[in-house]
Amino acid sequence: MQKHGTISSGNENTEGEARQHKCSTCNAFVGDSKQYRDHFKSEWHKHNLKRKTRQLPPLTAEECLADMDLNDSKSDLQDYSF
Repeated sequence: MQKHGTISSGNENTEGEARQHKCSTCNAFVGDSKQYRDHFKSEWHKHNLKRKTRQLPPLTAEECLADMDLNDSKSDLQDYSF
């Protein structure tokens, strides 16, 4: 059984329960401690940090991929514009 909605700051872990960590920037649960650390290095998190500084809402992972693809397409067009 997994614990949802709370982030424990202690080192205690009851039998059979995996701690879920929530990223407040991406507004998503990202799993155990290692996955949580890896999430901070992800393009998804970095993209949402940029959005947060512009006071925009966070994107889901899927929305982020689509947004990054759109931005790449726009920059490609600018490279070839005359």
